[in-house]
Amino acid sequence: MRLNDSIAQPKAGAAAFSNATMVNALTGGYHGISANLARYVDNAGFRQQQLQCVVLRTPGAIKNLDHPESWHGHIKAMMEKHTRSITGFQRALQVDHFSQPAGGSGAEQFDLANVTQQQPTPTHEIGEKYGFPNGTLLEWWIRLFMMDPDVKRPLIMTYPNPPKDLLPDMTSMICLYYDTDPTGQEIINAYLCVGMQPSSSGTRESRMDKSQGSADLVHSIEWKCTTIMNAAVDKLAETINKTRQLIGASPYNRDLPDVLKVIGPDINAAKSGVVDDINDIRSHQVVR
Repeated sequence: MRLNDSIAQPKAGAAAFSNATMVNALTGGYHGISANLARYVDNAGFRQQQLQCVVLRTPGAIKNLDHPESWHGHIKAMMEKHTRSITGFQRALQVDHFSQPAGGSGAEQFDLANVTQQQPTPTHEIGEKYGFPNGTLLEWWIRLFMMDPDVKRPLIMTYPNPPKDLLPDMTSMICLYYDTDPTGQEIINAYLCVGMQPSSSGTRESRMDKSQGSADLVHSIEWKCTTIMNAAVDKLAETINKTRQLIGASPYNRDLPDVLKVIGPDINAAKSGVVDDINDIRSHQVVR
């Protein structure tokens, strides 16, 4: 059972800069003169959760293509559901100092020079599917909206209804990334990536080697973007995350599609199974 002061006071100290529940670091700590094991709640370790990606906007030039809803849906599915892993997100502050000699003994004094923040470089590991849909999407995102390697212009400009401009919102997307506490309800980190464009179309190669079979294909796609990290982004993540709560959505209780609830007609027509034997036995019972 937790003690009354096991949770940090809201809006005080470090807790003033986060809406997430924090343990009270003032009462915790195992590495003093003696470990107070009764304070085990205060010493609960940080448990990093899975980073989530939410597509907020897709390239505006998509509206100049046929079937834009297919493009919007494919990009959303590729980023949110076909991605196997996401890496490249760091946000630590880096502090630089300059030094000056402190006498002649070799001692130095260090003074603050600059503070910078690490910038994320989102990288998605995207599994390829039958028919190569994801690699094809990435290739034609680049060719249509960014640049064709031969023409050196976006091929969308060759279409009958080209866009009037190709500003960043027309050629890039916006994604929100965030992770939560173990309850999935409180935001720990949030990143708003704007102007996102792929750095490559992924792996596309052919070979012949009869001693080797087919292998799983995964694209490693780094995205170039500008990342916003502040309280407003944390608030946006809180709002979006509320739409993703699992209350009433247990995967264990998910119903089956109708096609999986019945025996197929071809199988029913084949009179060679256990049920058929049972029916045969039932129809040939001896009457006493």
